[in-house]
Parts: sequence; structure tokens; C-alpha cells
Amino acid sequence: MSRAEKSFWGLALFYTLAHFGYSIAAYNPLTHPVSVNDLRVTFLEAQHWRQTGDLVLLGGTNVFYGLLYYGFLALFSAFSFEQLILPFYLSQLVLFPLSIFFLMKAVARKRIGWKEIILAAVLTLNFGPFLESFASCKVECLEFYLICLAFYGFLKGWDWLAGAGVVSGMLMKYLPGFLGIYFLLKRKWKTVLWCLAWGLVLSGALWAVFGGRIFWETGVGHFLALVFSPKVETNELIALLEWQTLSSTLNRLFAQTDSPRMWDLVLKTAGTAPVQHARWVIALALTLKMIFVGIYLWVIGRRWPTLNPKAQRLLYALEMSLTLLMTVILVQAVRIHHGIILLPAFLTTALLLFQYRGSFGRIEKALFLSAYALSAVLIPGGLLNRLPPSPIWGQSHARMYYWLSLPFYGYLLLFFCIVLCHRKLRSRPGLISESS
Repeated sequence: MSRAEKSFWGLALFYTLAHFGYSIAAYNPLTHPVSVNDLRVTFLEAQHWRQTGDLVLLGGTNVFYGLLYYGFLALFSAFSFEQLILPFYLSQLVLFPLSIFFLMKAVARKRIGWKEIILAAVLTLNFGPFLESFASCKVECLEFYLICLAFYGFLKGWDWLAGAGVVSGMLMKYLPGFLGIYFLLKRKWKTVLWCLAWGLVLSGALWAVFGGRIFWETGVGHFLALVFSPKVETNELIALLEWQTLSSTLNRLFAQTDSPRMWDLVLKTAGTAPVQHARWVIALALTLKMIFVGIYLWVIGRRWPTLNPKAQRLLYALEMSLTLLMTVILVQAVRIHHGIILLPAFLTTALLLFQYRGSFGRIEKALFLSAYALSAVLIPGGLLNRLPPSPIWGQSHARMYYWLSLPFYGYLLLFFCIVLCHRKLRSRPGLISESS
């Protein structure tokens, strides 16, 4: 290894540890208890259900989670939240590396070297949604673990594990269910049957534990409201700073921000603004969604030539990654920390480009680097806001970063990077050897 290469890896690791250290020191449950407010409220709701038999919303979030998440939290209802938060927080130091290890074992070469380990660490510890989720112990952390298990199970041929990961994640908070749709579209009937089997088993268990009324109102009724009801916040036509999706990006582009007072409201107070030309925005969003769905279906529906099992596994991994990215295309309310469920897509693509770097061109690599640079938020917000003030948004640089939808544009670049990688793998049967 050359001295320049050693310096590059050393600097990357140094910055990563500094970034991670700054983030956990500046924002953690002990110094900033507000960071775990969502977990606190949900735990109290689960505890209240365990004590009274009634599942009700106790906080101001007005959000029901999946019943499996409440059942999981209820296991600890004999303890106080203050007793649990530190073990919950520290457990992530084991669960995140373990999940990433399983993901790497599924998509990397037979031998995982120290460069691959450093690469995964650099990509993970600098990823803004990871840092946000890690600090707040969000349910999305559990979804991330389960998605990694689903990748491992499916790519290793353990359909029961893939089904368990997808269904358990969906019953925590819905979004991992997109992978179930992918298995259906790919006609992976064994995996689909395992998803259905796990769905029946877990639904039956949740029905028995929570009762029919709560199961229907929360497990079914709330999900239907999230999808169809215009009264639910997630379906409102508003320009909200936190939502990093296609629809929300268009909402912000057409937001009414034509006065200093409105900018002040958006960036310092509510983080939201009304949308102008609502019908045109809805029509444009629908059109773009149809285009992306068409591209997605074209990619996963293409027939492959005769490929060795290793190349096939990599193509499946890319398609599963593309499926995860479809969440920010089709769903409106994907908040900043929800981006943690896209981290497997970044890690999978990065490992492919790194381990087979001689097989891919500058376009794929440039797209990936640009995607990660935009989506990861490489400079912590606390430091970003110390830069010289702007004449328009003052020193609210971090909030403006999200208002400009830069993370979402990064997700789009990753989408096209995966499409190009998939096309090259599919069209060149000898690109990946089974022995690699």
C-alpha cells in the first residue's frame, strides 16, 4: 500500500471518529433527554397498555407505531424509562456493528478485509440519519437491524429469515414492507410464503395479546388512515422541512416563502410553509412517481443472462437497495432520521464499487460519492451553523440544508447509480467471478 493510500485511510478514519465523537458528546440521552422524547412517549403508552389494557396516545406526537413495537417495549414495562434508557442506548454499540457485519457477509467477497471494515465504519458513522437515530434510540434502529437480517437471509437462501426480517420490520413501523412487495414482484414464492406465514403467526400473537379491538384500530385502522386519509398529517399538502421525499421536495419548491417573515417562520420556528399551485404540484408529483415506478419495474423485471450465483446475489442486493429507495419516491412523510433504513443501500453499493472497482467506471463512482456527500450531511449541524451568516437565512445553515432537499437529491443520485451498476452487471456475465 502506498503512503498516499495509507494517508487517505488514516484521515478518513480520523475525521470519522472525530465526527462521531462530537455527535455523541453534543447530542445524547444523558445530556439532552429531549432526544429520546419519541421513545419515552411510546414506552409510556406501552406501559399504560400493560397496566390498564387500553392503548392510547399519551403525548403530542399523535402517532401510533406498529403493535409489535408496543409489544416489544411492554416487555420492559416493569422498569421505569430512566432505568432503561442507558441500556437501550448502549445496546446499539453491539447491535449496529452486528447488523452491518451480517449485511457485509451477504454482499461482500468471501474474505472481508480491514479496508472493507473501515469503509463500512466511515460510511456509517458519518451518515446523518444514523447519528440522529443512534442519539434518539428510534424504532428505525430496530427496522435497520431487521432489514440487514432480511438482506442476509434472502441473499444466503434462508427464506424464513428474510420473511421474518421483513414482516417484523413492517409490524414495527411499515416501511420495510416494501421489501415484501419486491419479493412478490420477483415471484420469489418461497420468500413470499414465509412472509405470509410470519405475518399470520405474528398477527395472531398480537391479536391474542392486545385483543381484537386494539388490533383492528391500531394495527389495521391506523395503517389505512396513513395511506388514504387526507386528515392525517402525513398526507397533508404542506412544505415541511423534515420530509425528504419526492412529494415534499416539490412542496418546498412551490412553497410560499416570499417574505422575510415567512423565511423566519420556516427556518426558526415551525419549519413549514403553505404550498402554492397545489393541483399542479400534486399532478407533477404523480407524474414523476409514475416515471420512477416505471424505471424501477423495468430494472427488476429485466431478464438476466446466464450468471454465476455470486453475480446473481449482487444483482438481488442492488434490487433490494433500489426497493428501499422507492420509499422516498412513493411515501410523503419520510423524516430525516428515517434515512437510516436507506443505509443498507449505501453500504451495499459502496462495497460493490470498492471490491470490484476495476469493473466500474467514473460515472458510477462519481454518482455514489455525490449521493453520499449530499445525503450523509458530513458536517455536523452544530458546526455548520457557525459558518458566516447568509443574507437570506442568517446562520440557519443546517435547517436550510434540509429545506433545499439536499439529502433527497442524494437519494436520487444513489438511485441512478444503482440502476447503472445493475445494468453493467446484467449485461456483462463475466464481470463477477464466483471465486471472488
